[in-house]
Amino acid sequence: MSTRRILKKKVSLLTENLYFHAYLLHAVVPDSHVKKASDLMLETLQMGNDFISRISHTEPGNAKQFYKKFHADLRKEANTIWDGLTELEELLNQPATPA
Repeated sequence: MSTRRILKKKVSLLTENLYFHAYLLHAVVPDSHVKKASDLMLETLQMGNDFISRISHTEPGNAKQFYKKFHADLRKEANTIWDGLTELEELLNQPATPA
């Protein structure tokens, strides 16, 4: 049971780091991209809640396979969110076009 507790803490830490990054970008992105930053913040919170609830409901008898799939899904979802955050950062690094 302590392994589940540790895993939940790691998922929470990952969620907090992604959310904080999205929050900072939300504060500095141009108004035209605030919705995308808000969507990434919401997606991050939903990801954290979903994965923490999955930890609490492991499949009996098939734990090893369950956790392999869990880690693969978590990695995939976190990378998707990170890619969205990277896109927003790239928008900030582009030079402004004169009007």
